[in-house]
Amino acid sequence: MFRIPPLALLASVCLACGDDASSDDDGGDGHGTASSTSNPGDGGDGGPATGGNPSSGGVSETTGPAGSTGDDATTAAESSDSSGAPPVQLLFSDDFEAGAPGGMADPTKWEYASGAGTAVLSDARAMSGTQSLHVTSPSGSYETFIRTAVPFPVADNAFWGRMYFYIEELPVDDFVHWTVMEARGAGNNNRVRVGGINNPHGGDFFTHTWILNVETQGQGEIGASDDSDIPAGQWFCLEWRYDGTPGANEAQVFIDSVESESMHSLDDFFAGVYQMPTFEHLYVGWAIYQPISLPYQVWIDDVAVHDERIGCDVR
Repeated sequence: MFRIPPLALLASVCLACGDDASSDDDGGDGHGTASSTSNPGDGGDGGPATGGNPSSGGVSETTGPAGSTGDDATTAAESSDSSGAPPVQLLFSDDFEAGAPGGMADPTKWEYASGAGTAVLSDARAMSGTQSLHVTSPSGSYETFIRTAVPFPVADNAFWGRMYFYIEELPVDDFVHWTVMEARGAGNNNRVRVGGINNPHGGDFFTHTWILNVETQGQGEIGASDDSDIPAGQWFCLEWRYDGTPGANEAQVFIDSVESESMHSLDDFFAGVYQMPTFEHLYVGWAIYQPISLPYQVWIDDVAVHDERIGCDVR
């Protein structure tokens, strides 16, 4: 676990990992992009947190191909797995099959929250079905996010999430901190987010490894890292559990069905200004907090939210 004091700047490590590159909760322009200005903030390096025990149970804990199904954004979404089991009534799901390539994600489920890049439907690659969300992030310090409020509020302010994402190419020579998913809400302005960090410039620092991060928008940030590599050119199944019970916050992160024990974070991690908010929105897309030499091309598919573990087999 590492903490970064407000306005800290660590030379050659992180020039803008903190205050996000866009204003909070601004609606998009309805055309796949929205204007956003950068606001570099707090910097920081990373290190492992104390480990936790894997959670058991849930809908599924295995990976494997499965067909996509239709959803209803206003009710529990119905999804299936490759085992032939009855459909699972998820709180929310989207396989990005609704709509034409180049168009917006389903507006009954998503709105464009911020973006200096683009986030549009694509048939170039997909984890299931024929389409996914294609995010192009420019090389500056920007966010490009879509968000959903459909499943919120959730019981006990706790939920499980699952998504797949694919990075086409990694900028190996740049220090960069990026985010692929975050949750925001009421009560504070904190972002509880999962992404990665790369530092090619410093001894035993990071080379595209995972990070769970809480950013407070001006009061510092905290993170827990996992030193396993994040290669380009493959799909990852990312799962998480956020429990925002007051006084008993907890977060777990699973990569391809395996829990990262070093990112399992308990209430001491979320103490003080780092408390989870009362969740209102889930954001997916791509955010980077430093200028880099190579824009990111990222594909996202099969996003789901439920009150128990979904697993990587359920679409």
